[in-house]
Amino acid sequence: MPVSSQKIKAVLLILIFLTLGAVAFLFIGFRILSNNPEILIDTMKDHVTLSIQNLHQTATRDGKQEWTLEAESASLVQAENRSLLENLSIVFFLENQNNARLTADKGVLENNTSDFTVTGKVVLTNPDYQLLTEELHYNHKDRILFTTVPADISGKSMHFRAEKTTFYIYSHQARLEGKVKGTIHGKIQF
Repeated sequence: MPVSSQKIKAVLLILIFLTLGAVAFLFIGFRILSNNPEILIDTMKDHVTLSIQNLHQTATRDGKQEWTLEAESASLVQAENRSLLENLSIVFFLENQNNARLTADKGVLENNTSDFTVTGKVVLTNPDYQLLTEELHYNHKDRILFTTVPADISGKSMHFRAEKTTFYIYSHQARLEGKVKGTIHGKIQF
């Protein structure tokens, strides 16, 4: 009797370690893909349903244009409801008419939510500032642009660098996080 209970314990122990190993493998794989969208884009290209040259798309809400996207090429991956974009530019329409223009080398558009991630040489400009980074995310529901990698923000009277940056389009506010360094030129009034 003790021999069979030891065998059962050994088998259960092996199963536990195999399960933990599989969970760790999946977690690490997901982290690598989520932190490196370029790998995800390259992987998804094999499953493309439709490819389009010179894409033009406009997102509206309550009858108002929120943004317009133009891409040199777009590939629809229908199984994942995503579009892979190359050489793209997006104009965000703002209430104060100071529209913001985003350009990037590559992007992934979530077709069901209109959220997207852009990568490569990412530049976001409006009349007051310019943001430079390697990756930028957009949450369409809340109209939030954010980076999870370092970004440089500069304007006529300021320059900042931060590890993470969030722009709240509705409130016209920015939040800089993580080792923020910056310079403000001119008079500051409170």
